[in-house]
Amino acid sequence: MPSLATTSSGRIDSPTRVRVTTDLTPDRVESQIETLLKSDLSGTAEILLSRNLSSHFLSDTWVSILLGTAARNFANLRVIDWWNYQQERAKYTDYIYSSVAAVTAITFASEFLSLDKRPLPITRKEVVDSISGRHLPLLGLYPEPSDHSPGPIGSRIRGMLNRARGESNTICEFDPSYNLADIFSGGRYPIFAREFQSLFRRAIGIFRRDLEFGAANKGVLPVDAGDLGQLTTFLMELHENSYDYGRFGRPDPTGNRLGLDGVRFVRLRKHVGTKPDLVRRASSLPPLAQYLDKALTGPSVLIEAGVSDFGLGIPEFLRTSAARDRYGRLSSRDLLDQVFDGLATSRTMDQGAGSGIYKALRATRQISGFVSLRTEDSWKQRGFHSDDTDTSFRLNDMLPDRALAEIAGTHWHFIYHQVLR
Repeated sequence: MPSLATTSSGRIDSPTRVRVTTDLTPDRVESQIETLLKSDLSGTAEILLSRNLSSHFLSDTWVSILLGTAARNFANLRVIDWWNYQQERAKYTDYIYSSVAAVTAITFASEFLSLDKRPLPITRKEVVDSISGRHLPLLGLYPEPSDHSPGPIGSRIRGMLNRARGESNTICEFDPSYNLADIFSGGRYPIFAREFQSLFRRAIGIFRRDLEFGAANKGVLPVDAGDLGQLTTFLMELHENSYDYGRFGRPDPTGNRLGLDGVRFVRLRKHVGTKPDLVRRASSLPPLAQYLDKALTGPSVLIEAGVSDFGLGIPEFLRTSAARDRYGRLSSRDLLDQVFDGLATSRTMDQGAGSGIYKALRATRQISGFVSLRTEDSWKQRGFHSDDTDTSFRLNDMLPDRALAEIAGTHWHFIYHQVLR
């Protein structure tokens, strides 16, 4: 580990260290975040980052939450790649362009070093420009294999991490330089215009074709209608919220929101296994394990879809909005309950605002999915089943016996299943 450094004031800087190991689960990451935030935030957080993260549900997103939260709270963030220095630059580009955690690290870290303390030979600007720049083809223009077999690992598409086809697809949006992925706009349309929505729905259809069992084998786009079409609605509503709110910090004295440098993700990831195996992978999150135990009947394909940003978080954004007088005295729990019911909005002059999250939760119910929300000091969840008698959209605590630390941003996840026959 790096030796102690001396700051400009002469003070010895003893970094607060955390190890991200290959078997880390979200609940254990929560413990690491709690430990970090009890430390001296004026110093350095040093995170040793494994390249191979666990196959547990939500695990890679939670490592990103750890990194983003450390960056938003500590004076400095130093990330250590758990490899010794590699002379070949491709050793780093191949890794970073395929890892949500590594992209988060290079976005936020003051230093990104190899295990033997040498700076990685790649900069944040290079990564951002390479992922988002227009030298890459747009989704839908990339030539698909004629036999519908999975394309080459590492296929590059503008605005995406390397395409791990058949395993995951991840769109990255970087603030302030590339805050709307061309995948969703073609570089032409205003956000959430009719044409934008069409492109968004097509992109999600392509990702589902890559990941879902039947569609992948047949090489056809899944039908974007009915219950499964609600997945796209879920992601589009939450992406709109992420774009509108996740890019900004607290307002200045004049009321103008200050922009935040950062990264936002839209991601779909596949989990395949028998019922006992999938329930075991969720064992550290009892509500998810209970949902899967009831919902699954045999070998299944589970799709984990998520939208993440590293902004203020839902309660704090509302409390610092034009509607702050309405929400300032509410607890986070009561405020989020209003959000889930579609009754809370920062847009005081828009009577139709505030319904995006409500629509997303309604979509989750229609497909009998599982939803998770982590924001500030709250981690909410609910598994919807076809025989539910509770018609509300209120969510429950994921870890009800724990007081959670306050994290950076808002992180939504939705899980739905296909039964293999």
